[in-house]
Amino acid sequence: MSRSPQAALPVTPGDPWIPAEGPQPMQVEVERIKCYERNPRRLENPQYDRIKASIRARGMDQPLFITCRPGESDYIVQAGGNTRLRILKELHAHTGEARYAHVHCLLRPWTCESDVLLAHLRENELRGNLPFIDKAQAVLEARALLEEEQGSPLTQRALEARLRERGYSITHGRISLMEYAATTLVPWIPQALEAGLGKLQVARIRALHRAGARLWKRYCPDCETAFDALFAVLCRRYDGPDWDGAALQGAVEVEIALEAELGLHTVRTALDAELQGRIVTFPAPEPEPQDPPPAPARPQAAKTELGLGSGSTDPADPEARALPY
Repeated sequence: MSRSPQAALPVTPGDPWIPAEGPQPMQVEVERIKCYERNPRRLENPQYDRIKASIRARGMDQPLFITCRPGESDYIVQAGGNTRLRILKELHAHTGEARYAHVHCLLRPWTCESDVLLAHLRENELRGNLPFIDKAQAVLEARALLEEEQGSPLTQRALEARLRERGYSITHGRISLMEYAATTLVPWIPQALEAGLGKLQVARIRALHRAGARLWKRYCPDCETAFDALFAVLCRRYDGPDWDGAALQGAVEVEIALEAELGLHTVRTALDAELQGRIVTFPAPEPEPQDPPPAPARPQAAKTELGLGSGSTDPADPEARALPY
């Protein structure tokens, strides 16, 4: 007798049964399902309490998608649902109620590790509430898995193509920005990133980083301090949940002005131009004016030319006009 494809299959202890094709509905003990350890969401879901209240009141609205790695007896969440699974386990542990002991699932056959990670990424993309840094780190982890599976490195454009083939569309430009956030900014501004710094803010930081480096090279060529090290110090100074990009830019302007011995307005104008893709050059400062040389003393007219004696030289003086005896 054939089993209806919609009937839920009970699961007994031991090696799980894996369907050959398509997802198979089944009832599974919650303790036999593990959260996906590479889940892109690294921080607690901000909707955790709301989801928990909904499950307590109405149960699970949708089944969990699960799969099983070869050689393992327990299942893992295959595409989203880690928050719901955590809540079910918590409710079962605290209440002991039977309604939380089993969960309706759809079992999918195992393919490969990168497929599972990308399935979670796609699910979070649909929900639209995954922080940018979590998404960035997941994309880089997917890249590492794909490179391991194919045995060769992937350029950003090749990664873009591979991700598109797997149903996750993203441009190589966005991949570049994610790589900057995950590899460069995480050590510098972890609090700001975890607080939800978005892709536009990350793009502004990278643009400021690049523009500042160009000005530093142009106006401070002999400085022993590398601009990357200076920029890292400034980023750490302003790291926090309430990120202020304007404060960081102002600090960069001050540091360049001090090192280059330029006016702050001059540096600000040059940096704004760099950020807009323009280059502003300033003429070399003119040498400071020197005091004019003293005027030469007016030579005294010869007595014979004026017909004056050794007294007053003013022709209007009556005594000066008097002829000697």
